[in-house]
Amino acid sequence: MKSQDTCELFFDDVKVPKENLLGEEGKGFKIMMTELARERLSVALNAIGGAEGAIENTMEYTSTRTAFKQPIASFQNTQFKLAECATQLQLHQAFLDRCTQLLSNHQLTAESASIAKFSATEMHGKVVDECLQLFGGYGYIWDYPIARMYADNRVARIYARTNEIMKVLIARRLFKEL
Repeated sequence: MKSQDTCELFFDDVKVPKENLLGEEGKGFKIMMTELARERLSVALNAIGGAEGAIENTMEYTSTRTAFKQPIASFQNTQFKLAECATQLQLHQAFLDRCTQLLSNHQLTAESASIAKFSATEMHGKVVDECLQLFGGYGYIWDYPIARMYADNRVARIYARTNEIMKVLIARRLFKEL
């Protein structure tokens, strides 16, 4: 994301005083693994918010922008595209509400978190792409929020491990049951 100061950090030959150690020495990876479901759910929830913002922004834009002397929002294609986006948003919101409840009860599985992260970030990308299309050429002008949304949302399919890794994790569970 362009507004983030993202970089690599390296900690070579760093000594941590015993009183500053979090968890047990040598168990950092295991501790991190216990929080992956929470991280993936967080990414999925962010995707939901991003998709919702894109839809709201596009509804506002298409209601005020005209073509052929009428608002773009009055065209059936615009209405259908936004209806499709809103439907996907609501379906994902329902699943993420369930995942959030599971997390609060300490029952969210790695598989469910992977499904949430994979599906919600893919949906977010598709929604932003559809919304940008409704802006036409203005969608590429940096002054319009949809252009920034388009640039920024792509990374969500990569962080918290790539969506390809999410598919591997989901498939492992599927084939474990066979």
